[in-house]
Amino acid sequence: TSAIRAYRPAAVVLLAGTWDLLDTKLPGSDHWVGPGTRAWDDEWRRQLGDAITTLSGRGAKVIVATIPCYGAGGAVAAPRHSMYDIDRVQHANALLRSTVAQYPDRAVVAELFDYVCPSGHFQASLGNIPRQRRDGVHFSDAGSAAVAAWLAPQVLRVAPTTNLGDHRHDVVVYGDDFMAEITPHLQQVTMNDERLLVHVHSVPLAGLCDISRAVRADADVPHASAVFVEFQGSGLTPCAGAHGAFGSPTHLAALRHELVDLAHATARPDRPLVITAPPPSPTVAGRALQRAVHSIAVEVAKQIPGVIVDDAAAEGVGGTTWTSSLPCLPADRRHPECSGGSAPVRGPDRTTLCTTSYSSLVALIAGCTSFSNGVNRYTAGLVTTIAVHG
Repeated sequence: TSAIRAYRPAAVVLLAGTWDLLDTKLPGSDHWVGPGTRAWDDEWRRQLGDAITTLSGRGAKVIVATIPCYGAGGAVAAPRHSMYDIDRVQHANALLRSTVAQYPDRAVVAELFDYVCPSGHFQASLGNIPRQRRDGVHFSDAGSAAVAAWLAPQVLRVAPTTNLGDHRHDVVVYGDDFMAEITPHLQQVTMNDERLLVHVHSVPLAGLCDISRAVRADADVPHASAVFVEFQGSGLTPCAGAHGAFGSPTHLAALRHELVDLAHATARPDRPLVITAPPPSPTVAGRALQRAVHSIAVEVAKQIPGVIVDDAAAEGVGGTTWTSSLPCLPADRRHPECSGGSAPVRGPDRTTLCTTSYSSLVALIAGCTSFSNGVNRYTAGLVTTIAVHG
């Protein structure tokens, strides 16, 4: 995740599965399983899906290469129940293709097996290259060059060609209390960015139902290049509490229905709906609700093209773990509170991301009496998210 966020690639090539073909014991089980068993197949699909979701999380297209066949090389005998078993390779590749097909807007298959194993089993040569693998597994220099030449056009064909710097992008950002706290800083950070025109709307104490209605009624949305929504899954408005206790099955079902409706109304291939995770809750029950909401968002993102789940802003202030302080950012070191190397990211109320100036009513109510870099961190993560997906 950190590498994807740092490099923001347009395309990612994924080649995995070689060592997965060995028999294994899955977490929580004492039984050995391998390709063709229900447990192994389900786990392989799940891991592939998670990898595609993570690698495409900043808008990259994922090129998933099929597992090639292997030769024993210098080994005395090829181990059974491993990557040398062609039936296992073929079975895993069949699952790989069906899994990638579930992510048509995020991933494609590169048929590496067909390219390097045209006869359906291992062969030493590849075209006019007499020795494509130096040991039956790893490609020789000539083999690597051939595979690169074969793969490069596929990468260029699917990689996004638009450049954020080509023109100004209008983006619309919606959120609840946390968005209200960071709005002044977010507007200050983005106001001089000639690439972005950011419209920020906060609906304090609101649930997703309130935010969804506001998004669908916003005249700016049809002209936006991306729509960003931050919500916690709770709220104090009548519609937010209309479906039972927060986190209950009826509440989560209603939340999923609302998010699906919003996605269908808003998301398009050229205008993503980006679900931005809120800062971690200070309570066990709150974090459990956030995990449930996050799972719903990920599920909807898998099902509806143009929906993206992004955790960059939340990770800036602790990810999934609530924390009261974090190391000071470079720009914060002039403040006395950073003399020990860390500064608070939350106010004494344990929830509020204290602002860098305390003239706001929210800050006064929260009791933010000292400098905090919580707003800085969450804003920095959100700006990165906007730059990637906007």
